[in-house]
Amino acid sequence: MDLDDAARWHATVAHRLAPHWWDVRELRAVLQAVLGGWETLQIVSADQYLTHVESRLRENAIPDAVVAALRDDTPDGFTVIDDVFTKLEMLVRSEYQTHATCNASPVTLEIASQTGNVHTGLDLACSLGATAITPQGPDGLPNGSVKLSLTTRLIGPPTFATIPAILCHELVAHIHQAAPMRTTDAFGEGWMDYVSELYHEQWISQLLPAYPTLAVESAGELRGVTAPGYVGLERAQVAARAARQTGRRAAQGVARQLRALAASAGEPPSIADFQRLSLELNRVAVTPEARTAFVGAVDRALRGSEVARSTEWGRVLESWRTGSLSPEGLLSFR
Repeated sequence: MDLDDAARWHATVAHRLAPHWWDVRELRAVLQAVLGGWETLQIVSADQYLTHVESRLRENAIPDAVVAALRDDTPDGFTVIDDVFTKLEMLVRSEYQTHATCNASPVTLEIASQTGNVHTGLDLACSLGATAITPQGPDGLPNGSVKLSLTTRLIGPPTFATIPAILCHELVAHIHQAAPMRTTDAFGEGWMDYVSELYHEQWISQLLPAYPTLAVESAGELRGVTAPGYVGLERAQVAARAARQTGRRAAQGVARQLRALAASAGEPPSIADFQRLSLELNRVAVTPEARTAFVGAVDRALRGSEVARSTEWGRVLESWRTGSLSPEGLLSFR
């Protein structure tokens, strides 16, 4: 089988079996074995491959209702990914246009298949086979495209279900950012990752309506793997993931603060203020170092060990909320 054909057909199988992933315990091991054997198969069409998978599932006593799902009248897996990306790109662009006056051009998606593991040292059944990057131009800014990489033998339902979250991170956090990209940027990789998680949970029922719960749970599993405490990380990865953790912690604290400020002003608490703030900050053209310094200052203020700093941060945030301080002014907090 051709690598790219196998990736497409595996994605189709993953999408169609995803609603049944928690129904039959035996499905996990059987499907993992099927996906792992693609290189030895002499198959040249999607129909042939689906017939092969059906046979393997029946040999292992997988219920007929699950096997029948392989022939559901739904698009192939890559078409579903394209559709998810198109919907996400429009939703994210609308949010930036509404909240950060960002008139952005449409973004393109490239899907690439590969044989190597995305996450070295981990091989959970049919999981952790997807990752994405936003390529950058000579100036370090996003170049208007997203590249999604899929490890063919790991494209099972959990991998497929993480794809909306992975794409959401690239579109919310990176495509529209006005600062050069760095893996150690605590704002871009941490703070905005939390923002993308909120949007993902808000939109997932539109993106994968047949199995939104699996999508949210699989995204949570992936976040656990990319946490700083994972054993075996290279030094550069440790630094990047530590920055991500700091950024997420600061973002979560600010989201709570904004809800509290709204409540104290007699307004209904909402996450929308935090989302608007984050999109505005992401559009400020500063250095990655300045964004990381801002996140560090906010994180220290939220911990409350320095009363004067905590008080000043609360005043600054309220000034932004009431419209008397610009995003640029807020970002200069140290």
